Amino acid sequence: MKKGIFYVFVMILVATMLLVGCQNENMTTTDVTTTGVTTGATTTSKVANHTSESDENHTPELIVFDVFSSIKVMFEGVTGYGVADIVYDESMPYFLKENLSYSVSSSNELVNGQKITVNLLYDSVLLERYGYQLKEDFLTYTVYGLQELIYVDPFEGLVVNSNGISPFGSISLDNADCSKDAQRYVNYNFAKEYYANGDSVVINATIDEDVTRSLGYAVSEDSKEFTLSGMPYYLETMEGVDVSSIEAELRDSITSQTSFITNDELFGVRANSFCEKYIGKSSIAWIYLYTDVLSVQSKEAHLLTIKERQKQAFLEGDVSSYNRLTISTVCKAVAGIQNSENQQAGDIYLTFSIHNIIVYPDGSLGWGKTDPASHEITYSSTLTSLEKLVESTVTKYVDTHNIKKLDKNDWISIQ
Repeated sequence: MKKGIFYVFVMILVATMLLVGCQNENMTTTDVTTTGVTTGATTTSKVANHTSESDENHTPELIVFDVFSSIKVMFEGVTGYGVADIVYDESMPYFLKENLSYSVSSSNELVNGQKITVNLLYDSVLLERYGYQLKEDFLTYTVYGLQELIYVDPFEGLVVNSNGISPFGSISLDNADCSKDAQRYVNYNFAKEYYANGDSVVINATIDEDVTRSLGYAVSEDSKEFTLSGMPYYLETMEGVDVSSIEAELRDSITSQTSFITNDELFGVRANSFCEKYIGKSSIAWIYLYTDVLSVQSKEAHLLTIKERQKQAFLEGDVSSYNRLTISTVCKAVAGIQNSENQQAGDIYLTFSIHNIIVYPDGSLGWGKTDPASHEITYSSTLTSLEKLVESTVTKYVDTHNIKKLDKNDWISIQ
């Protein structure tokens, strides 16, 4: 009985061993490549392959997702300064939201009608592991909906005022008749400090970029040229100038100097000096007086005008006169000892000077060393000679002024 049981046990053991051997003959090994999800590193390992041949060739189907159907490109701001903003909507899977980024070909300073391209940035291998494939990598959009610019005409109603005396005039701007927007937002500027009649001045108009960017205001024209006129100007030629006012003031000045019965001084020349030259006697015991003026006659005239290189010096006060009209004159006077019949006629040489003559738009004249309304007339005198006087009052200024002898000699003729 015991032998029978042992025999059965042995037979079962042999059958079991044969079955395991058959299974080992059908088993194969294969190399399987996997990619780490976190690092993206590639590793190789030996794993058992219990799949059939059809299972071995099967690839899981990926979800093709249209990202651009789940994002909105928003355009905001003013054309020329617009910006693009991208917003995901709720249909975008959380995994894609976390693993997608994008770049935009141009995202600011946008204008209506401009084309921009949105490019998606992602790890395609990572997306495929999670079962996703993107329908499109990029999409081009046309910019729209930005606020259009509001154009302001900066020069309509603008008045350019000329001030001062040409060629050292200045300008000022009056925008009272411009539009309210121009008055509120437009800035004006111009380059030069001094201007002359006939000069062209370019007025530049701008609106601060912050105003344009935020409110949309822009100038319709950024510069305009104006020609200046209407300023009084420093006289540089006698042609076409009415000098009757100078002649009248000159006669009045001479009359005030020569209207006397007796006087011990005439045009700054003391009577004793005059008598010493023409009578030849002098004594402190005698009183010398002028008793008459026989005539005052102009002999020659010169116009001095400042040289170009000296104009800055005139502005800075280093040269006193822009121009000067000088009238060289002979005054024939009579002087002698008081209460004596010993009287003698002689000549006093005079140069009358009219400084800084300006011509007003109506043709009238003004003059004076500092104030053109003063009509100041100065004179120099000597007993030596007219030539010496002209040398000291005219030709000595040859370095700073252009000197022109005038054809007109009949400035003064008083008998």
